[in-house]
Amino acid sequence: MVYIGCVLIIILSGIVGKFFSNKYVYRDKFYQFLINMCVYFKSSIGFNHSKIEQLFDDINEGLGKEFSKEIELLKNICTGVNVGESEVNSVFYNLNKEEREIIISRIKQIGLNEDKCEVEKLDQFLEFCKLKKREYEKQRKSMQPLCYKVSLAIGAVLCILIV
Repeated sequence: MVYIGCVLIIILSGIVGKFFSNKYVYRDKFYQFLINMCVYFKSSIGFNHSKIEQLFDDINEGLGKEFSKEIELLKNICTGVNVGESEVNSVFYNLNKEEREIIISRIKQIGLNEDKCEVEKLDQFLEFCKLKKREYEKQRKSMQPLCYKVSLAIGAVLCILIV
C-alpha cells in the first residue's frame, strides 16, 4: 500500500512540475503569436485596408486556434469594449503586470492613426515582442526542464521519507 502511495506521489509531483513548466512554454509561444499578429497586421494595413474586427477574426481563424481567448480579449480592447481588470488577469495570468499593461496600451493604439503611423507603431510593438520572445525562449530552455526535474525530485524525497 505504501508503494502505491509513493507511485501516486511521484505521478502527482510530475503533473505539478509539468503545470509549472508550461508557463515558460506559454510565454514563448504567446510572444511568437504576437510577432505573427504584428506581421499580419502590417501586411493587411498596407495592402488590404481591412477593418480591425475583420483582421482579428482572420487571425483567430488562421493563426491563433491556440490563443482564441487572448485574441477575443485583444479584439475587445482594440475596438473599445470595456474590459475589466479581472478578465485581463484571468486571460493573461502567465504574464506579469508590466507586460500586460504594455500589450494592452499597444493594442489600444491600433486603428487610431493613418497607415504610415500604424506601421511605425506596429514596428515598435514588433521589436518589443521580439525582445521578449528571445528572453522567454532562453528562460524556457533552461527553466522548463528544471521545474519539471525539481518537482519530481521533491516527490522522490517525499517517497523516501515515507518508506
